[in-house]
Amino acid sequence: GSNQMIEVKGKKVRGRLYPWGVVEVENPEHCDFIKLRTMLITHMQDLQEVTQDVHYENYRSEKLAINKRRAGAAVALGPSATAGAAVAAGVAKEGQPEEKD
Repeated sequence: GSNQMIEVKGKKVRGRLYPWGVVEVENPEHCDFIKLRTMLITHMQDLQEVTQDVHYENYRSEKLAINKRRAGAAVALGPSATAGAAVAAGVAKEGQPEEKD
């Protein structure tokens, strides 16, 4: 495309000036810009819907499954594993730092 406005036959058009003539961007006899722009705008909505409905939902489902597995692993290990992790981090059951001798 071109952002340059050129006067052709007394009319301002978007295009490019070459030694052999002017190429009008929005003239279907000169280029396929209008068809390309229409196709992109038309399919942009489809792309947005596919991104939302398919890709994001797959990502969301995967993250939920990972979180569910983590929660299930913590339950399967029991409270002693959770308490052991707290002790290893230097925190007592009440949430206070453990005193060191």
